[in-house]
Amino acid sequence: MILGFDVTNTTALAAVAPVITSRAAIAVSQAWVGDAGRPVLTSSDSFSVPVQRGAGGHPAGNVTLPLWQVWAKLQPRGVVAVLLINLSPDGPRDIAVPLATAGLPGDVDVVATDVWTGAALPAASVANRTLTINAVAGHSSTFVLLSPK
Repeated sequence: MILGFDVTNTTALAAVAPVITSRAAIAVSQAWVGDAGRPVLTSSDSFSVPVQRGAGGHPAGNVTLPLWQVWAKLQPRGVVAVLLINLSPDGPRDIAVPLATAGLPGDVDVVATDVWTGAALPAASVANRTLTINAVAGHSSTFVLLSPK
């Protein structure tokens, strides 16, 4: 694991500790079913942000990013981990991904579980063969396990 901050900064470390010590997230990361994870869906809408290079923060132009992206990774027993990322600085977005796009066969009914909390998501989150997460905050993500019933 590579952390991009001063680990002696206890405030920053406390903020990320729940993420970097999550047993469920670590299990997703370490599971190998022939798939390291991959982007499966990307917004066709985009935005541009200025970037800087080097320790001095020298301006280096702009980079264009999609508003959101969805990544998926196969897990043991037919489970699929799905990470829905809202890259946009403009606030919350609804993100939906067809289950087949995430890597689930068309005839499998699934239960969605939040990786961070362990809570089951409402059945409405997985309706019409699509996982829909409403109001993913800007610069944030939702991490879900889709498990066959």
